[in-house]
Parts: sequence; C-alpha cells; structure tokens
Amino acid sequence: MAVYSHSLGTLGAEALEPALMRRERDAPDGTDLDALIVKLNQAFSDFVQTVAPPTPQEAPDAYLKRWQKLHQDAAEAYTEAAQTLRDTVHALLVPPQAVTRLLARRAENKTAKPADPNEHLVDAIARVLTEFRSGRLLAQAFAAAEEAATNDPYGPMRRFLFDVLRRPGEENIFRVQGDPTTRTYHLPLMPLLAGDNPKYNDTPSKFLRLTDMQLYLLRQWADGKFINEVTAGFVPAAAINPWQPYPRGPIVTGRQLDQGVLSNLLGGAFFPGAEVCWIIRNPGVWYEPYRLKADPTFSSFAETAAQANARRGTVNPMTYIGYAEDDLSQDSNYATGLQPGDLTKTSALPWQADFNECTTQTIDITYAMWNQIDPTNPADPAMAREQKTWETMWWPAHRPLQVAELVDDGSGNLQTTSALNWSRGIPQTSAGDLKMVTGWTGLSFVVLNPTLPPTVLNSPQLDQPRFVGVERGKDTP
Repeated sequence: MAVYSHSLGTLGAEALEPALMRRERDAPDGTDLDALIVKLNQAFSDFVQTVAPPTPQEAPDAYLKRWQKLHQDAAEAYTEAAQTLRDTVHALLVPPQAVTRLLARRAENKTAKPADPNEHLVDAIARVLTEFRSGRLLAQAFAAAEEAATNDPYGPMRRFLFDVLRRPGEENIFRVQGDPTTRTYHLPLMPLLAGDNPKYNDTPSKFLRLTDMQLYLLRQWADGKFINEVTAGFVPAAAINPWQPYPRGPIVTGRQLDQGVLSNLLGGAFFPGAEVCWIIRNPGVWYEPYRLKADPTFSSFAETAAQANARRGTVNPMTYIGYAEDDLSQDSNYATGLQPGDLTKTSALPWQADFNECTTQTIDITYAMWNQIDPTNPADPAMAREQKTWETMWWPAHRPLQVAELVDDGSGNLQTTSALNWSRGIPQTSAGDLKMVTGWTGLSFVVLNPTLPPTVLNSPQLDQPRFVGVERGKDTP
C-alpha cells in the first residue's frame, strides 16, 4: 500500500500539507485547492513513473533499495526529472517572483535585510523534495504500515483475561501468589465456580477450570492469532450481536432438537453433576468423539424407534420387551459399554434435592490440597485463627440464584420487579428438597426481556434487566 501511495504521488503531496495550509491562507477567493492537490499528486507521480516506476513482482524492500540507489547515483535523466518536479511544485505553491528574489538574496548574502516571508516556505518545499527523492518518505510509510499491521491495542486486555484463567493443575488454587510482578498477582483465578470436589479431602478439586481445548483456543485469541470477521470484511458489523450470538429460528429437524438440548448441558462441575454425572469426563465411555460406547446387550436393536419413524412404520414391541428381564449391572464395565442409567446413576435421589441445594458452596481455601480441616484440633490452635473460606457459586446460569421477573400488575400490563430469589418459598433444607420435587415446575424461565425493543435490548448501556423470569406458576410463592 505504501508503494502504491508513493507511485500515485500522495506521499509527497501529504508531506507538503503545511505548505498547502499556507497557500490556502494566502490564496485569493475562488482558488481551487482540491485541483491544486490533484496537480501536486500528478507532479510527484510523473517523477516516479519517469525515474523508477514500481513493478508488480518487485518486493517493497527491493523497490525501496532501488529508489535510494537511483538518488545516490543521480544520473543525468534523474537530475532533469528532479528539476522538473522542483519547478512544478514551486510554481504551484510559491509565487515565481518570490523564488527569484529569495535566490538572489542568498547569492548576495544580504542577511541583514528583513527576512522574506516566503523563505521558510521554500525551505520546507526543498526539505520535502529531498526526503521524497532520497526514499525517506517511503521508508517512513513502510514503518507506519508495519506498525498499523502489527499494532494490537487490545492485546494487553486479552492477555489479562487469559492470565486470570485457571490452568491445568490449579484446580485447588484460589489465587496466584509468589512474584508480585507476574500474572495477576493476588487476584482470584477464574472461573470462580465450584469444582468437581470442593468438600472432601479425597482427590480434591475445589474450583472449576476450562477444558484443555478451550484454554488452547483462548490462548490463540489472547496471542492475536485470530481473524476479526467484521474488520476483514467477511461479516457485516450489523450481523454481529454480542447479546444474542446464536441465531434464533424454528427447530425443523430432530438433529437440531438434539443439538439444542445437548448444547446447554453442563460441562462442569460434576459433584456429581446436573443432567449427567462425573462419568462423562471418563474417556473410557466414548468410542469416538461425541459417540458414547453402549453395551451391545442393551443396544443391539433390530430397529430403533428413529429408524421406524423415518420409514413411517412402527416398532415391534417385542424388540424391546426381550430386554425387560435382563438385570442392569450395579457396576460399570467401560470396556463393554454403558447400560441404561449409567450416566445418571450417581445423581441425587431425587434429582431435585441436588438442584435445590446447588446454589453456593463454602470452600475452604486455607490450604490448597485440603477441603476439610479440623480447627478444633488442640495440636494446632493457630489453624482456627487462620482458616479462610470463600462462598462460591455452582451453576449460576443453570440454577439461578436471583432474577428480576415480569409480573402482571392486575390490569394486563407487565411490570419488571427488582431482583428476587428465583426459588423463593423453597428453603435449602431437607424439607425444601422434598418440596422442590413438585415445586420446580412452577419456577420461572429466564429469557431475554421481551418488553424491550431490540435497539434497547442490544445496547451495551442498559438501565433495565436484560434477562427476566417469566411464566412463574401462579401457585408458586
């Protein structure tokens, strides 16, 4: 791009901007400065095309060296072209009589006389012409282009966000200590959510971390190894909505229905888990990516319901009744495959009990490898004084704690409440666990606020709740 601007003459004309400002100030009414700029561009371009027109196959650095060598050698043709460029620029920017008078004054060395007002202008033009012919302007354009191509003003922000992420092996570390000059010293690591085992001392895993693949992708992003689809022109800016990143539309296929449900499953923590349990982390339950290994004793059907539905037929009940007498194993044989219920057999019974109580978890952060300490131990009385805990959330997106809700004011108008406990009326006790068995059906759905128009809903600065609870059961407190 710099060579292109050089060949068009814009580098030289832009360097003469102060002279153009002077010309604009002193120009009589009706002077066409735009036409003057076009003539300046043409003068510099004619010089380039005369002495060293660039070629498509020539590298920019090679062209710059060739340009500089021509200036150093200054052959007769080059000198004549340089004189033509000088005369043209002076004619456009400085009155001819001023140039003649200035040169005569310098020849006579009459420094005692008052300074000519055009003297600085002629000197500035001479400097710009020298910098243009010597290649200095082109070299500066190369440096500016390189800086623009490699400048990353948001790089430090991206690297900071990546630095606060918890790395492999840091599941039991609350914050990074050590050298105050490195990596977000003394800040809690993220995500600040409960891990796979924040309660017991057997294989503790206090805090959640991202998967290795997620960390790898985010490292590429932090290092600037990505393409901004908007600035690169692949996607129009209007098509990107950070508040609604996924397109919405009707579900028309069974695969889309599966994808919609599975995409919202928890990826952690598993203690024991929500939709499925910690067993999902075990590579032995998969026979290939995204395909679970099933026990053929319970999965080798002559025809599945999906296959029968595809041909608009029916499934012979005897195909399935034949397995009704086979007992399920209480153990897990991953070499053979999973049996029905294996993914959820370590879930809470009833599942609503775990769902009710998985709001926050008090995690002991006194020592990295301990979830439980005994502050009453008389052998170590200092432990009680130094014990530290952190109240940590489990799955705030799946199991909300508080949410604003849309309620009918009695006249058909919807009003937004302040933030309320999402499961109010259901205490986090054994009695509350039992109440959640039936009460969960009356809890609200958390959705984008339907009362706000898209222009307001998608605004970064929003003074109303972006997400609200809707359709709360009438009999639910």
